[in-house]
Amino acid sequence: NFELTSRRVLTMDWVEGEKGPWKLDGKRILTVGLQCSVMQVLDTGFLHADPHRGNLLRMPDGRLAYLDFGMMCSVPAEQRFGLVGVALGLQNKD
Repeated sequence: NFELTSRRVLTMDWVEGEKGPWKLDGKRILTVGLQCSVMQVLDTGFLHADPHRGNLLRMPDGRLAYLDFGMMCSVPAEQRFGLVGVALGLQNKD
């Protein structure tokens, strides 16, 4: 709830879910987590900087929930474009 959050107040919500490793659906959840991380970097440049299994939950409906936003990172557009260039270079063996 952003209305209750300020610079000095962290508003938390309960999220039902299971911490990894996930026996059911683990590969799919891992793929979703990787896609989320890549999209965070490339789309907005603002990302969760601590996505380990203690900060990720598989929700009962199969969605992935991120927890603990105490460590976030901002990647400037210039660096994001550089990452794309590196990825394309690796793909093309250039």
